[in-house]
Amino acid sequence: MSEMSTSKVSARVQEEKAPEHKHPQGVCDVVVGHDDQGRRVIQQALERKATYRSDCRACQLEDKKRMDSPSRLTAAEMETTLFLIPEPDYDNLVARQYLKRRHPNAKNIVAAFHAEKLSFVKDAQIVVISRRGKDGNPPQTAWKRQKDAEDVWQETKLPPETFIDECVESEPIMVSECLDVVPATMFSEQSVDMCELIARLAERAVPYRIAIPADPRDKMYIMRLNS
Repeated sequence: MSEMSTSKVSARVQEEKAPEHKHPQGVCDVVVGHDDQGRRVIQQALERKATYRSDCRACQLEDKKRMDSPSRLTAAEMETTLFLIPEPDYDNLVARQYLKRRHPNAKNIVAAFHAEKLSFVKDAQIVVISRRGKDGNPPQTAWKRQKDAEDVWQETKLPPETFIDECVESEPIMVSECLDVVPATMFSEQSVDMCELIARLAERAVPYRIAIPADPRDKMYIMRLNS
């Protein structure tokens, strides 16, 4: 068999063995009504199926392929792209260093965003920048114990760019595709259901979480530590 034929066969075998997406779908209790005594009637239903899992091998390979390739964001897309990064100070700096290298023209870099305002921006999309450890391990500590000029052991904080390779960049999430908008009527205001958008962001934010506003008057969603 020629070298070219061998190469083609090898490539085909690798493609056939590519891992499939594994996103287990659980069940949950749902209130479907009330009986004659006012007691809730509960039934089991399938939970929302995840669109991404940080522990899915297929998702991990897609992330790697995307980040190993040159950025595809155009100048026009950059104007409507929000880069969501972690709120914690050091992780925030690591993510900014990653973006400085990967997307030097990035403008909208935040740890908190107003989801309803984004719904009015045409072609708005969100890219989540998370920081994860390698091989299933937690991110490395920012501190390193080493000797100073006087041969005394000191705790030294490593520069944020040290951990750029721990950053994971999601694919762009189109905001308009994740919102359920109920138009205003003569008797009610317009309402926007952002559950799907927040769910997709939360999937990609792991090991962080998307903190939902506690006060209804507060509209800011924040990417915080999951603790």
